[in-house]
Amino acid sequence: MFSRHARKTTIPLVLCTFFIFASFVSDHYSGDFRDTLRGAVDRREEIGNSSAASDLYGLGMRLGLYFQGLGMILLAGQPNKRCGTGLKLVGGGIGLAMLSSWTIFARQKLFSPCEAALILFLISTAIIPAELSLFKPIAIPGEGLGVLLLVTVKLWLHISYFWTFAELYRTLPRLGTPNRIFFFANVSINGWFRKLMLAQLSLALLHVPSLVYIGYGLGGIALKSWLERTTELSDHDKREFHYRSKKYNNIRGKLDAIANITKGLMPTLRLSDTQWLTPDEMDSPLPSTLQKRLTAIPGAMIMDIVGLPLISFGFTIAIVEKTIAWNHLSPVTDLQSPGQLIPLVTGIAILFNGIVPVFRTCCLSSTDDFSEREEAPGRQHRGSSEAGDVEMEDTAGKQDESRRERERVSDEISEGSRRNVEAGVIPKRGSVEIQEV
Repeated sequence: MFSRHARKTTIPLVLCTFFIFASFVSDHYSGDFRDTLRGAVDRREEIGNSSAASDLYGLGMRLGLYFQGLGMILLAGQPNKRCGTGLKLVGGGIGLAMLSSWTIFARQKLFSPCEAALILFLISTAIIPAELSLFKPIAIPGEGLGVLLLVTVKLWLHISYFWTFAELYRTLPRLGTPNRIFFFANVSINGWFRKLMLAQLSLALLHVPSLVYIGYGLGGIALKSWLERTTELSDHDKREFHYRSKKYNNIRGKLDAIANITKGLMPTLRLSDTQWLTPDEMDSPLPSTLQKRLTAIPGAMIMDIVGLPLISFGFTIAIVEKTIAWNHLSPVTDLQSPGQLIPLVTGIAILFNGIVPVFRTCCLSSTDDFSEREEAPGRQHRGSSEAGDVEMEDTAGKQDESRRERERVSDEISEGSRRNVEAGVIPKRGSVEIQEV
């Protein structure tokens, strides 16, 4: 079982590793990196905004967000547990804090267009796991505040993306940056990439009304369960949840089909149809096919819950890291400062918390497979022994039945003879022998 799951996640892991490797390692051997090493300290200080380089995309901040995102993605990939609880509140809180700072910097024109874009992509990595847990029915009760916060951050992030590529790209100061960004190559923010992003964002505007209606409706369902102090959704809330989830999935499917050419631009994710369970399937005592797929961590579920987020996660990391390198930005790398050490330690703790359940599940799966292989010959031997015992019991039962039948016939003959004697009738010896025979 472990080997099958590993094969299903090989491609996403390879792609994620490739993006991260290309982001962190390749620039150490490129000409741009050597040029920045030969540059003077004064020149490095002139490029970009020092406050944003410290508070919004410093090394400790970036690594902390990467570790947090990866750990929460692993937690969200546990479909048979309440591992999605809390992710919406955590992701929404981090996104809200960073978007607030980003908006202040943008209004006061304190950073460059490339910095504005890379910070938005960095925020996207923080809310990917929260999006995965948004439509898990077992993770909705009591999560009203987290759902409302996550939907608000999603809307704010979309507006910020649109504002950046529609206006801020020309109104923000360059601050010595060449305004380059990573999109499988070194491209300019002011060129065709900006038009492509605007096309993607314009199509996504059609999704905003449904996001508001569906997202805040789910938040209302979660708040209702919290007010009623229940840990499970009622039948009416399950029907409402199923309706809104299914509608969200259908709308996203149509938009993804329209914008398929630009699907990799934004780290927006769509869960599989196996997530949308009807109320009857939720309440059925015997697991249906869909529920069996939800409780066994199948390959399709791993690809949809863990694989797609890992690919988007790795691609977003590549955008952030390559944009920093190609624009000669100098983020703070001093991990001893509290502003960098606190998010880094938090990210490591969350990553460890996400790895342990996955490792435990994989070990238990492999142990169960080994036990089943070891117990198979014993079960077969016990089955043959039980079959022999049943056959012997059947033979003994038939013999007992024949003995009881003979005793019954003998009793009837004795009773008939006794009545004849009492009536004064003496049967002939031949007739008695015939009766006995």
